[in-house]
Amino acid sequence: MSTRTSKEIIQLLSDLEPRRPSSSDRFRAVLEIGKLCASSLGLREYQREVTKQIRKLIACEHAFLFRLDEDSGQMFRECPLNDGRKWQRYDYKINPKNYIGECVHSQNATEVSVSPTDLRFRKLDDTLQSLVTKDAWLLPLINKGEVIGVLMVANSNESGFTPDDLEILELCSGQLAIALNSYNLVEQISKQFHQTVLAMADAIGKKDTYTGGHTKRVAHFAEMIAKEMDLAFEDMRDLRLAAVLHDVGKIGIEDAILKKKAPLTDEEFVVMRNHPAIGYAILGHIKSLSNVIDGMRYHHERPDGKGYPYGLKGEDIPIIASIISVADTFDAMISTRPYRKGLSPMVAWQEILDYSGTQFDCRVVEAFDRWFKKSKMYRNQDFGQKRKAS
Repeated sequence: MSTRTSKEIIQLLSDLEPRRPSSSDRFRAVLEIGKLCASSLGLREYQREVTKQIRKLIACEHAFLFRLDEDSGQMFRECPLNDGRKWQRYDYKINPKNYIGECVHSQNATEVSVSPTDLRFRKLDDTLQSLVTKDAWLLPLINKGEVIGVLMVANSNESGFTPDDLEILELCSGQLAIALNSYNLVEQISKQFHQTVLAMADAIGKKDTYTGGHTKRVAHFAEMIAKEMDLAFEDMRDLRLAAVLHDVGKIGIEDAILKKKAPLTDEEFVVMRNHPAIGYAILGHIKSLSNVIDGMRYHHERPDGKGYPYGLKGEDIPIIASIISVADTFDAMISTRPYRKGLSPMVAWQEILDYSGTQFDCRVVEAFDRWFKKSKMYRNQDFGQKRKAS
């Protein structure tokens, strides 16, 4: 793919038919796409903005970005649902018998036959089939000779996509490939870092068998509660990691206390209560994990200010920490320890409800209640009334 100067791009744009966006508008759109490549936007925000600029650039109704999933070897696209807090993912096999595969294997712009009788068209997901009604093209996003993504444009607002449109899109596809490769590298580094952090959490599990199993259960309970709260994608991602790491500070607690098979003394409990602060001392310098670390650091705080180790109250406690607090306490109550038998899930559920607004965030308790009543642990519909009457 050739690299053109700004002067050459302006000349190309000025030669376009007057019925299309003006050459100056198009040039501004090209520059904006270039700026987006160097921006600090997250991948999904970048995808949203760059497809918007492409729609302006060639006057079409739709633009879609497909990415290569290196683990599965498939292409996928994501689209926002409702207010954009959640995203739907669609996967596509890279097969020469479908349009995505044809574009990837040929490494050339591929025209889509918009026809319900075309088997290749029917292999697109139902959403795409309903949106792509006139004409469409696929362009490969190539980095170092490998296709790492595909750009799709559809439904020209004019009489169809012109050779000039495609030439401009090829110019932009080079920029998109560079940006997509940068995001992929960041994602790889992030995955490696997360694996390192999770290994640290696993080390806690090996040091204390209870803590290891407890961590996995808390992560599960926290995710179930968060789903009931319709937590945004980014917050859900941070919550999962924070829940796994919530007890990482216990790595700094001596074994005599951590593995004690009897209730802790007051002095020992003071030491144990410091594990969130120890966790912060270990991971607090990692700025990219600020939300995760807040969830870990404040999961023993309470709305009434009687929590530890910082005594935060009310809205000062991050929602992620409040979710982990409920999940952590619930699992602690139902788990059997050497010095006591665990409570039944029904009793633990009622305890959580009883301390809503004091020990636990009301919003989180409401979500926990909704989830618990859907779970297999919920048995007796009249349990709460009988317990209060006794």
